[in-house]
Amino acid sequence: FVALIIIGFLSQTNSNQVKRYELQFAYAVTSINPLTYDDWQSIFVGNHIYYRLLPEEDKPEIPSVTKTLSITCQNPISPNLDNTCKKIRVSFKPEKFLDCLGRAYDIQDIRKEFESILNSKKWIIPYWKECHDEKNIICVTGKYEPDQLRRMKNISFRFGWSKAKKQDMIYGAGPYCLYGKFNSYGNMESGVLKPYSQMSNKSLPIIRFHTSQAKEDQFQLALYGSKNLLRENRKNIQAHTPLAYYVITNPRLDKYQLPWNSVEAKIIIHDYLTENEVFFAKIPGFIKFSPEGKALLTKSKQKTAISLEFAIPDYLPGCQRLANTLNDKWRKNTHTRASCTNIVNYVYSKVIKNKSGWDGFMVGISAADPSRNSLKYQYFSPDSPNSWTYHYPTPDKLFYLIGIGQSLATVDGKVICDIRPNPLGLGDIFITDLLNCKT
Repeated sequence: FVALIIIGFLSQTNSNQVKRYELQFAYAVTSINPLTYDDWQSIFVGNHIYYRLLPEEDKPEIPSVTKTLSITCQNPISPNLDNTCKKIRVSFKPEKFLDCLGRAYDIQDIRKEFESILNSKKWIIPYWKECHDEKNIICVTGKYEPDQLRRMKNISFRFGWSKAKKQDMIYGAGPYCLYGKFNSYGNMESGVLKPYSQMSNKSLPIIRFHTSQAKEDQFQLALYGSKNLLRENRKNIQAHTPLAYYVITNPRLDKYQLPWNSVEAKIIIHDYLTENEVFFAKIPGFIKFSPEGKALLTKSKQKTAISLEFAIPDYLPGCQRLANTLNDKWRKNTHTRASCTNIVNYVYSKVIKNKSGWDGFMVGISAADPSRNSLKYQYFSPDSPNSWTYHYPTPDKLFYLIGIGQSLATVDGKVICDIRPNPLGLGDIFITDLLNCKT
């Protein structure tokens, strides 16, 4: 979903060593459990306080539970992973570690967390089963999917959380330890991330965060910033994280002709959002990660006489003008109306939670993990319980790509932050990605 990020300056000493980094979240951290968190601020915190499955080549300061991961084809037995493979075997030898409170995590603890993640995110390895080949090896088998290794670097693969208790005041296992306390609603409104002393990484800054949308507050990085944070020249930094914009249709309407599933509607929406600088005028390379969808290609469908609503994100500039333009074109079909709405609440309440009460909508989405095919696996997969096209056998027929848009903004547009290329979203950003920001 759309996230607004503002990046500023680091607090530094005279010796140019980073001392503290101040973050401002517009919303509180709702969870630090990788099985349940799905908002940027919670994921950002999780990226800093847990072990990962595999090492990050450009981030040696982040610990991992294993150095190598074996993925082999079991059916048919083959050294190659390609479309002929039906069943894979994934295995690794984990390394023991201590969390920030000195609690030991051994192979059984890591296996428990690994399998809990696979149960929670079933699309990562569909139809997985545990195998018991070797005593000190964690091993599962499952259905082969392309780009398996990249999907094993998913942001949900974070380790060192299952022994946490409600009374804990310190959370995590490294490279940071989180000092904070959840409020009565179960949310964390402020906290401090300190480098884990056992890892002795002196290059990492202390990170303090608080929850506010006030532009008067002092901060260097704001996640989910509001318009208030964009007023006045704070010399904020601009960074581009592309959003793929899609039109999605409810599976129950797959037999009908729908006005939003037409080439004419796609052209109207694309041209309008390009003119309003929501879409990139020049298509970026990110588009190769975005499934096109086939909703515009299906012919010979029935006309529908039922009343339909097409939802448009109300955050788009001039959203109502776009809705009026579409409604003027659809006037002959008096049963369909485009309207502007809070698309985040709309998708959560109708599409994800209740899976009813919706017809079609448009939204910009970004990947929640660094997988080449993660947009498709996350939103348009028949194998994923979290998919918007839930269990529909041919989800490509229910959506199409309109264009690629920007999710980020700045005040002056002059200073650019040299962030490590991260074309698939903000979910994997780590503090060292931001250390080179200059004023």
